[in-house]
Amino acid sequence: METPPIDQAYGALQKRHALPPFKEMDAEFELSYIDNSHFLLREIRRRIMEKLDAYLKLLEDLLQAEPNVSTMHEQRLFSDGEKAEAFSLFSKLMRISRESAILDLDNGDAETSAFISATFSEWKLLKPALAAIIRKMQESWVAPEDAEERLGYFG
Repeated sequence: METPPIDQAYGALQKRHALPPFKEMDAEFELSYIDNSHFLLREIRRRIMEKLDAYLKLLEDLLQAEPNVSTMHEQRLFSDGEKAEAFSLFSKLMRISRESAILDLDNGDAETSAFISATFSEWKLLKPALAAIIRKMQESWVAPEDAEERLGYFG
């Protein structure tokens, strides 16, 4: 049995579950790349978590740097207050991640669609703060610094 294209299948689910507009969801989470619409709500939740997991890892590295050059270098630019803000974002993303894990065990359509809608709304609010953190991390690679300090990481 052939499944309908993702956008059509999503449209049917959107009407039943009051999901966000497909174009916005696709722009954020690349839903068009989902191959099969058979378990579409589950697949959307997984696509969302793929993206959020990348930011969880980024924040986790900032908050608890592994002994590697890049994270140690970036971490040094953040004040304790900025790290507290990063931890707040990390906590929000972890709550979403754990909710997704629970839904993975209990695949109810109503619960999954509520998760998708709530997470999409929250994601739009979290993005600016995440972007600010990432810009600051990026700046650590642009700012001139003392060569002796740079070499200290290696010795």
